[in-house]
Amino acid sequence: MPKVAEFNKMGSIHELKWVDKSTPKPSPGEILIDVRSFGINHSERDFVQGKYVQRPQFPSRIGYEATGVITGLGEGVTNWKLGDRVNTVPVFSMSKYGTWAENAVVPARALVKAPKLLDDVRASAAWVAYAAAWGGLVYKGQLKKGDYVLITGAAGSPGLAALDIANQYEAIPIAVTRSHDKVRTLKKLGAHHVIVSSEENRVDRIMEITQQHGVDVVFDCIAGPGLEELAQMAAHQAALIVYGMLSTAPTPLPLFPAFEKNLSFHGFTVKDVFEDPEIWPRAERELRTGFNNGLLMPVVSRSFNQADWQEALQYLQNKGRVGKVVIKLK
Repeated sequence: MPKVAEFNKMGSIHELKWVDKSTPKPSPGEILIDVRSFGINHSERDFVQGKYVQRPQFPSRIGYEATGVITGLGEGVTNWKLGDRVNTVPVFSMSKYGTWAENAVVPARALVKAPKLLDDVRASAAWVAYAAAWGGLVYKGQLKKGDYVLITGAAGSPGLAALDIANQYEAIPIAVTRSHDKVRTLKKLGAHHVIVSSEENRVDRIMEITQQHGVDVVFDCIAGPGLEELAQMAAHQAALIVYGMLSTAPTPLPLFPAFEKNLSFHGFTVKDVFEDPEIWPRAERELRTGFNNGLLMPVVSRSFNQADWQEALQYLQNKGRVGKVVIKLK
């Protein structure tokens, strides 16, 4: 029997269990996929711990980012066919439709064709990270050629995707990392400049790099008190995009530089892209073009076999990690 990851109470990742389930049948508007691989994210760990925006309904499934092949079509589904290779995108409840499974039923609207040039593992690292970066930089940040772009948490999958997209738009990406060990890798992956926050004054370094202009777009996954410093680095009329809250400290709004420079602040989640019927088609078109011509290439730090899923979740916290963590089922 196919296995599915479930949990029955909030707590540590050890609450997750892989259990045997009969192969599900898709209801009207749903599709059954044979899952080949899935990406894992901090959101899944937060979901089990009760720290995510969604709340689990028990018994709860988990996961939203997978690559698979369609093996069943629910009534009324006409835009997909058996055998299509697809990716899932997060427009559903993880608790009900989680993709950590050997077979998963998902709403038809949650599928997108897997990029042809990407294998199953890379495809599982593609859409969420790149849609987040595209949404933050292009949709919210109005990125244009020549802009200075500051990317915090640059070694994470959205940060690496932001490097790709900034280069695609002929902007100037500046990566921020806490580890000097990642400098060479980040430059190889597209950063024009790298700031090691544990060793350098970020404001002074930004002003040196930009010749006192400041950065035009900030793509930040941390928030917290550091937002004040990011505002100090910003250029006049810059856009500060906050898409994560890795800092557990309060995030004060830097009003003085906001008024002085006419800054715009945007709180942003990737669902703002996926769930917008006007924005998502444009994002998919631009991203697919990038995947197909090789300008956009997801970085996978490491892939794990299904039996090693606990090790994969622990590795997600590895400070030396650069890129996505993926679990292979096939």
